[in-house]
Amino acid sequence: GNFTSGYHWEDGVGPLDRRPTKLNQAWGYPEFNEFGTDELMDFCRLIGARPQICLNLGSGAPEEARAWLEYCQGGPATPQGKRRAANGHPQPYPVAAWELGNELWGKDFQIGWQTPEGYAQRYETFYRAIRSLVPPQTMVFANGADIDFFKDWNGALIDRDGADLSFLTSHFVVGMEDRKDKAREASRDELWAADLAIPVGVARALEPVKAQIEANPRTRGRVRLAYTEWLFAARENSEYPRWSNLGGALIAAGWMNMLLTHADFVPVSDMTGLMEFGGIYKKRGRLFVTPQYEAFSLYSNYAGDTPVATRTEVSEYDVGAVLRRLPAMPNVPNLDVVATADSLRRDLTLFVVNRDWKHPIPAVVVLKGFAATDRATVRTLSADSILAENNEDHPAAVHPVTSSLSVSGDSLHYTFPEHSLTVISFEAAAAA
Repeated sequence: GNFTSGYHWEDGVGPLDRRPTKLNQAWGYPEFNEFGTDELMDFCRLIGARPQICLNLGSGAPEEARAWLEYCQGGPATPQGKRRAANGHPQPYPVAAWELGNELWGKDFQIGWQTPEGYAQRYETFYRAIRSLVPPQTMVFANGADIDFFKDWNGALIDRDGADLSFLTSHFVVGMEDRKDKAREASRDELWAADLAIPVGVARALEPVKAQIEANPRTRGRVRLAYTEWLFAARENSEYPRWSNLGGALIAAGWMNMLLTHADFVPVSDMTGLMEFGGIYKKRGRLFVTPQYEAFSLYSNYAGDTPVATRTEVSEYDVGAVLRRLPAMPNVPNLDVVATADSLRRDLTLFVVNRDWKHPIPAVVVLKGFAATDRATVRTLSADSILAENNEDHPAAVHPVTSSLSVSGDSLHYTFPEHSLTVISFEAAAAA
């Protein structure tokens, strides 16, 4: 993220032996520019993805941003399109989104940081420079602020008549046990309960963000949110949920449930750190993935194309003001349940997170308006502890287990294991 505020894209195109080595000003180590625009696009093509690119609004210029857009998406007859073609890529690149700046509210750490009004003016200037080159299917994100200090920053963008908005970004990168992340001293159980409730707290914090957008007639109903960074971190070998253990996977699953529930307002979300936290590792010749990767895989493979309403009756717990970035959270449900339907597979799938790390929760699942076959497929991600991790010695210590269940009429009985993600898929019965 912070790297983008000092990155100049032309350093990363053309022959490798002619690319300059420069200082990565954000993180203090050399940048060899061996992985630039064309390499990114080749990588995206290989994995079947479309890139989201963050423009340099820190030390960059509008003309530089416009040239980058033309290099990526201009026709082969344009000056930068010709340059792209000369580098071996005649066809325009399918960029999914352009993000205009990264965390420019960061006075203590961001190159070219801005005041709220300063960024709103800078956004307008850059947007005017690029807008004629942005294809209709490509999204443009304005650099919004995080949910715990958004009001003045987002307000300057929302209230600026010349700032054409369709998306505001937000980030939520939170630690789990450092002093800077805790609002007060707390027991391990208090922190675990708060950590697992983070998606609930974020969902509730979305309400005033949306209300601010809806209060302005110019942005009402047309500006949405994109989470372009999120991560749950803690020190390695600590006794807290983190991106590499089951606890982190359960928070990530809760985050996915939050996104599915609020898909109308938050249709875009990216976890930060593909290289650091992406979830695929190789050590001593052994390949393994993190539990969080396994959770992502379950959502990627089994979530349908349409969210379905659910109603849950379950025990709840209260979280005090433990995490600095979130207020107290009363009435957190122990089971976090969402459902999706898929029009092609003709199935209904439940995604259920049991936040209780001490107790399994017996439940009755009742289907309304969906006639299922008499068997359901269950995929469960769990382990002996929420701190369980995969490694080169135990590459499948945390891995989904598949089973099947009998469906009686419109219901089934199931006990959700403690600290688990459970995915239950129902197939539609043949029409009578």
